[in-house]
Amino acid sequence: MRANKMLSTEAAPCSARSVAWIGPFLALNLLVFLGCAAKYAAAGNLVMTPLAGAFFLFMAAGHMVSLGAIVLLPALFLSFFFRNKWFAAIAAALAVSGLLGFFLLDIKVFELYRFHINAAIVEMIFSDAAKDIFVFSWGTYRKVLALALFLIGSEIALANYLIRRHRRLPGRSWLWCLLFLIGGSLHHGLYALSDALSYVPITRQAGLLPAYFPTTLKSLGKALGKTSSAEASELIGMSDLDYPLHAMDCQGPKKPMNLLIIAIDSWRYDMLEKSITPNIQAFSETAEVFENHTSGGSATRTGIFSLFYGLTANYWHAFFQERRGPVLIDLMQKSGYELGIFGSAPLTSPEFDRTVFAGVHNLRLRSTGEASYQKDENITEDFLKFLGTRDEKKPFFGFLFYDAPHAFSLPRSAPKPFQPSLDEPDFLALNATYDPVPFRNLYKNTLLFDDALIGKILQELKNRNLSENTVILITGDHGQEFNENGKNYWGHSGNFTRYQIGVPFILSWPGHAAKHYSQETNHIDLVPTLAEELFQCSNVPSDYSLGMNIFHAPEKRTFLLGNYGEQAILHGGLTTLIHPYGGIEEVDAELNPTSEQHHDPQVLQEFLRQQSVFFRAD
Repeated sequence: MRANKMLSTEAAPCSARSVAWIGPFLALNLLVFLGCAAKYAAAGNLVMTPLAGAFFLFMAAGHMVSLGAIVLLPALFLSFFFRNKWFAAIAAALAVSGLLGFFLLDIKVFELYRFHINAAIVEMIFSDAAKDIFVFSWGTYRKVLALALFLIGSEIALANYLIRRHRRLPGRSWLWCLLFLIGGSLHHGLYALSDALSYVPITRQAGLLPAYFPTTLKSLGKALGKTSSAEASELIGMSDLDYPLHAMDCQGPKKPMNLLIIAIDSWRYDMLEKSITPNIQAFSETAEVFENHTSGGSATRTGIFSLFYGLTANYWHAFFQERRGPVLIDLMQKSGYELGIFGSAPLTSPEFDRTVFAGVHNLRLRSTGEASYQKDENITEDFLKFLGTRDEKKPFFGFLFYDAPHAFSLPRSAPKPFQPSLDEPDFLALNATYDPVPFRNLYKNTLLFDDALIGKILQELKNRNLSENTVILITGDHGQEFNENGKNYWGHSGNFTRYQIGVPFILSWPGHAAKHYSQETNHIDLVPTLAEELFQCSNVPSDYSLGMNIFHAPEKRTFLLGNYGEQAILHGGLTTLIHPYGGIEEVDAELNPTSEQHHDPQVLQEFLRQQSVFFRAD
């Protein structure tokens, strides 16, 4: 009864006074929202010129107030129409607590990966593969629960305090609205002008805050003779594939050879060592090793997509929408290959069942086991059974995709020679000063575990006399970073440094001598290599791929890379970042912005060309 009296008011509902507490409630929370915005800014490594700093303040205040006002609409309704304000206080507290909780979670995602929680992430969270993708300890769940209770309790107390004193609060709501309109107009106007003039310190802030969609003036920029900072992304939303550009003309292999691709999730380029992967290292001594190889991106989706399609990440959505498989799978099916596809994590997230393997009937979607290491054991056992039961009159294609290093998953009995090592990662503890050694050692121990499983595969191929008639590739989908550059990047999907895009690429081709290659190569080169060397296709690679025959690649090249929220052009030791909402920025190998910020027009033109070459022209 006492609480109801405290939260009630003698004023009649539907009065301005009855909602006067909402403005101060939002204003006080704005201070917390701005603290969250500051965390985003710190993670974004912004170049804060005076103008960029002013823009950030206007943008953060205006955008955060907008989001806060939207979530407070139910509380405003309850406060306006009901004399008893208890429900309004609860609604306001839950709404703002939920928004703050989202910010805190999104900040952690942004700090680790430099993109926001988006539709792809939400889809993965609610997919049946979530437990394989997001691995958290009970300690993490307890921290999250305690934080949620603290936020809700604090917000209820604040709403209660303001409602009881609403008579003393200023009723000039029009002043808040005026300040909001001025601030909003200023930051949108500043961004539009900066976009037209390609002023990167401001345009790169477009993707800094979640759900921020700035105003652009591309036409003005062209009139002023400038290249709009958003122009490089304008073709991403195209559809209507024209793939391949010409029908494939392939004679098929004169002597059919089997093809086996083994991919290890998150296997980094510098982790091919005798102490970490002894079986693979021994195998590499008889194979061709491409020492300067990169994936098609820093995420699983882009890495596997580029490997099987020979295309860049921007084409993913078009192929997904059309449920279109790659030329490589078509060639194998036309040549009578028996397919054995074994993924540790479900092949439904990312949706490889509707892209890479869309044309494969009776696709094995899932593996048995609770933990990732158990599923890695399962795909090894199932592939060994496949080798024993397949039709030996047909060539086979095998694909094994291991997951333990990505999930940091190990059985308790597994050897753990790399010490000190975590038993399980605490992602909430990761920050710029966190000691990476135990975390990285856990990662190395998982690689050692998977290496033993892959050793069984390689030995079985020898036992069955298949090694001399099987093209074998062992690689990773992307790399894994442990804050090596000191910029608080952890994991993958966050940037395009060598730690996140560099992967081993070991190719054993019957009849080829062991050799090490130093030229720059990429996952997009696999498909043209197999098309020409294995399937005897006469098409030029540009008919179906953006790569080239890996054995004839030049020393230096330009590559277009991608992840879930950004694209980049890798060229001449530098990286040109194409920010998702506009902004072009050139950085060095350690992610430091270059002094001149010179954007080579030919590089940007090639970027635009690659974005559109396999889409139908209007």
